[in-house]
Amino acid sequence: MNLPIGKLLGRNPPRNMGGATPDLVMSDTYLGLEFEVENFTVPAIPPAISDFWAIKEDHSLRNKGMEFVFSQPLKGDSVITALDTFLGWQAGTKMRTSIRTGLHVHLDMREVNVSQMVSFLMTYTAIEPLLYRWVGNSREESNFCVPFYYSDVALRQAAKIVSDLISDNEEASKGGPTGHAKQASEAFERYSGLNLNSLARFGSAEFRQMPMTFNRTRILDWINIILSLKKYSLQVSPDDVAKSLCAARYNVNNFARQCGGMLATVLPQFEVPSHLHTNACHSASLFSKIGVVRRWKASPSRFVGEAPGLKRYKARAKKPEVAPPAPEPNYWGLYNEVSRLRRHIGVREMTFEQFMRRPVVEATLLGMRHAVIQEWLGVPIEALPDQGGAGGPVAPIPAMRAQDIIHVGTRRGRGFARAAGFEEWTGPAVANTTDGL
Repeated sequence: MNLPIGKLLGRNPPRNMGGATPDLVMSDTYLGLEFEVENFTVPAIPPAISDFWAIKEDHSLRNKGMEFVFSQPLKGDSVITALDTFLGWQAGTKMRTSIRTGLHVHLDMREVNVSQMVSFLMTYTAIEPLLYRWVGNSREESNFCVPFYYSDVALRQAAKIVSDLISDNEEASKGGPTGHAKQASEAFERYSGLNLNSLARFGSAEFRQMPMTFNRTRILDWINIILSLKKYSLQVSPDDVAKSLCAARYNVNNFARQCGGMLATVLPQFEVPSHLHTNACHSASLFSKIGVVRRWKASPSRFVGEAPGLKRYKARAKKPEVAPPAPEPNYWGLYNEVSRLRRHIGVREMTFEQFMRRPVVEATLLGMRHAVIQEWLGVPIEALPDQGGAGGPVAPIPAMRAQDIIHVGTRRGRGFARAAGFEEWTGPAVANTTDGL
């Protein structure tokens, strides 16, 4: 299903306002015009003008600048009538144009489907350098109509809109939620030469490149160039546009000659810098790649859950867990503490077991937190049952395992015992003794 973008964006078609006219390439397309003028000193607006035009204040202009806009979308002979009415009235006023004033054209895109929208953006992006050469007046340097070939941000935002239109179209065909394209359009930079922010607001694409003029022929030529762009986009698919770009060898002049209409007769005569040929055509071709994804096989899957290939890959990539080596007890940390305590009580002629059972030593060592002793040893310490001493019940003795500290079978243990001034002790662990002093 290929739905119109007006339905995806929540924009309804306008009322029938206008009939056919030979002055326009497409009489059935709705348009919106915006004329920016300065030196507006007219005290009253005649009814013939207010029937077609609305007046708004524009703070980007100076010298009493105002903006005349269509009060509603018009098409066909209604556009010509509104234009002639304005130009005939303007000739008797002091309104002027300046470097700040512009002529904006809103092109209705509500009946265009997603595929045609992609063709439209591809064609516009490719011929954009020629459009700026046609309007002249160095408009590509203006901050209010920045071209795609100078703004990667606008180009990425346009690609985001196309991507979300494709996503919304797929969701709408399945009865799912939509609205992503509208959010992407609302986030678009409105001061681009092609303003796609108006898609969400009005369902139109706004062309901001043209400087303001009161020349009727010039205005109609610009409108018909825009209409020719839309007409060509409705006739070709994105693949056709991509093939035309390749056939033109990424030359915008050669590509414009293949588009027909005013695009082929008016635009190719303008010179474009060589670097813009590749830049514009390459950017245009990127739109055709949006939404192109690898489709899954039509045949039913032979497995349920995770793909077997991915499961095997994870099994190979997963390394076996290796248990960390057991930490070695910090013998010397304990030795330093024991030596400090031995010097403190001034006792040397006793065994290690006797030293550990002295009330002063018990009160000092056992009053400490297990975490502190564990930090000394570097290994977990378990509490032992209460031991009765000369002074009655005492705190639990940490299982420091005396045989691991001064066991005669270890070289470090014997060195520790000799350095501490103790006799080499071969008895059971401290936890098993009941001897007290």
